[in-house]
Amino acid sequence: MFKNLFMILFRPQATVDRLLEERKSGQSWGATWFLVGINLLCLAVVGIFFAIEFNELFEMANQVALEPLDLTVLYVSMGIIGVFALVGIVLTYVLARFFFEWLVVLGLRMVAANEYPTDPAERLEKRRLLALIQPYTAWIYVLASVITLPFITMFFDLSSFIDLVEQSEMGLLSDDELGADFAMIIIKLIIWSAATQLLSLGLFVYMIIVRVLAIKKIYNISGVKAFFGPFITYVILYFILFALYLFFVIVVGFVSDPFLLDPRMV
Repeated sequence: MFKNLFMILFRPQATVDRLLEERKSGQSWGATWFLVGINLLCLAVVGIFFAIEFNELFEMANQVALEPLDLTVLYVSMGIIGVFALVGIVLTYVLARFFFEWLVVLGLRMVAANEYPTDPAERLEKRRLLALIQPYTAWIYVLASVITLPFITMFFDLSSFIDLVEQSEMGLLSDDELGADFAMIIIKLIIWSAATQLLSLGLFVYMIIVRVLAIKKIYNISGVKAFFGPFITYVILYFILFALYLFFVIVVGFVSDPFLLDPRMV
């Protein structure tokens, strides 16, 4: 499993061929749970970091607040967020296997209907192969988070910002020095964000290329059809989700303030 996760980054075609030849479903599920575990590990590292940072912020606020803040609320809130994140990560990577399989099949039925298998057993087997390669290809994109997320602890330094504020209040820093130091913190965040986005985009494109190779191999179709089949279904899915999001925003806005949607108020 780990060999395939490593080799798919450097020899994607050979790795895909080996996966489809060996057809080890158990190892594929192992790769899925590996993705869950590595994401939970990154979440835990970053969560602990932010918990420490915000704890210091709350303690500083308590020193100047007329009514001290109850840190228990912070801890409980972060615990609840952590539980929801844990459940969300598990469901995301487990269900992703089935959604990927379903969306690819739906797309191929639209763009490659004449080449789509007619035998039910063959259809089922090819769908299993799609689910089998899904976690290995998803790992390519997940790697972007694994590489960049831990580095936020280097570029997002809330403790330094708190120290700057305290030094400014004590008169140890001028407004110009405070502005320059604060600008440096923002620049570091911008650099981290830009590097993260570039790496994520590059690995996302690479993941698509590898998935096209796998779909082409599984269904013995052209690369164009292997690309546009899933592409169409994913575009339709995101359009539906975006429409639902707009509908939700409009409904919530109307419920909270009906006058916002009254033409006479425009």
